[in-house]
Amino acid sequence: MIKRKMWKSGLLYIGIMVFALVTLLPIVLLLTNSLMSGREIVSRYSMDITIFNVLNTEYIKVGDESFHFVEMAFLPDYITFHQYFKLFFNSPEYLRLFWNSVILCVPIVVGQCIISVPAAYAFERLQWKYKEFLFYIYIIVMLMPTQVLLVPHYLLAEMVTLPPYLAIILPGIFSPLGVFLLRQQLKGFPHECLEAAQVDGAAHGTILYHIVLPNMKPSVAVLVVITFADYWNIVDQAIVFIKNAFDEPMSIALSKVMQNDTSMFFAMACFYIVPIVVLFMACRDYISQELSFVGVKN
Repeated sequence: MIKRKMWKSGLLYIGIMVFALVTLLPIVLLLTNSLMSGREIVSRYSMDITIFNVLNTEYIKVGDESFHFVEMAFLPDYITFHQYFKLFFNSPEYLRLFWNSVILCVPIVVGQCIISVPAAYAFERLQWKYKEFLFYIYIIVMLMPTQVLLVPHYLLAEMVTLPPYLAIILPGIFSPLGVFLLRQQLKGFPHECLEAAQVDGAAHGTILYHIVLPNMKPSVAVLVVITFADYWNIVDQAIVFIKNAFDEPMSIALSKVMQNDTSMFFAMACFYIVPIVVLFMACRDYISQELSFVGVKN
């Protein structure tokens, strides 16, 4: 019986490791390819003049155009840091795209935290008319795809003549996702502590910022990571609202870089994923606490 459990645990461990390696494969490929020279990247990934028959090395024509198989490799023939040097020192236009993404994401993340915490507390602890009805509307709006809401957002932004960045930032700040997540966590908060604080004469603001908020740091950290990842990879809203290429975030500009400067694409892509990786590593302890709390509550 013990041996059978050991075998099951071993197979489960191996399965998890294989799944983790497969998941990390694109990131490893991205990192190693960013160390290739521009010529090697073009030779490996560009569409060339023929498709090679693997068995007899004959050429296969496809209409007027022909191609060759992509030569994916984990290790470059020659390691070079020229793309990174060009990115950080010779290409301010690429760094501008990075800062455009920062300017879009940071206000949304900060605004989400400022709005969502008191709103979730008000939905959970305060008694007022039509509270649950309004919360159901929050849920319905949260479940709607972004593409469905783009048209009313665009019409409203045009009506009040909002600048492009504000037209993206304001709906992001008031997104219902944060309120929903934090209210669900407040449901598991010990109400006896809050009632005892009210008996002692503490106001709702005092209870929120001195009792509830310090104990909700893991939930807020999860909200920060989710919101930042969502708007760091923004595509649809940026395409609709931002008309000037100089103001586009890096999530939009990467596809254009791939077409115009292939040698820079992998270096920019590696640089692009750094902020979300750093943020996740900074919040991982809080995220672990949140997952443990959910497991205990369930």
